[in-house]
Amino acid sequence: MRIGIIDFGTNTLRLNIFETEDREYRSIYDFAIYSKIVENTVGTSLSQDGIEHVIQAIEEHQQACRHYRCDRVECFSTASQRYIDNAEPERTGSCFPFGRAFHAALSERARIGSFMSEREVCDVFEDYFKAETDAAENLVFKASETYDSLLQTGFKMVEAACENWLDDYSVQRVAESFSVTVPGLSKPLIGEFDLVVTDGQDNCIVD
Repeated sequence: MRIGIIDFGTNTLRLNIFETEDREYRSIYDFAIYSKIVENTVGTSLSQDGIEHVIQAIEEHQQACRHYRCDRVECFSTASQRYIDNAEPERTGSCFPFGRAFHAALSERARIGSFMSEREVCDVFEDYFKAETDAAENLVFKASETYDSLLQTGFKMVEAACENWLDDYSVQRVAESFSVTVPGLSKPLIGEFDLVVTDGQDNCIVD
């Protein structure tokens, strides 16, 4: 059975899809969408623009649930649980929001192509990194790290990626799921290709 869980956080909507069997759970998909909830809140209400962003995020997650053939989809608001007393605090390493933001920025560059400038890719990284760190529970940085230092590291990585980007490859598919039958296993091996590109002759899987 596959269960999709949509988490309504402070500024992101995260979808995690689990495959379950005999009370064991395995995550096969985890992706957050920057929903702009905070910046579109007026007083105690969400503006019309904010509502439209949330609806768009939900529709994208629903599409992913259909793609992975979820048997059930549940929605939760974990932001309201942050102040529960006597709960053991969970810690989130800074590498997780950093990695998700960098992945999101390069995915956007791959989707749009050479029309997207390096500055615009950096802006996407910064938006996602801020949203991910704001939503992270008990975010922990390494001793030599700060939010600003990681932000600058991300900018340098984006710069290096853009300078070495090969636009003679065209994007065929982004975040495509796959299933492979493995001899000896009762269930297929499943996963997701980050990116599939082609040079007109050969296809290349990019991780």
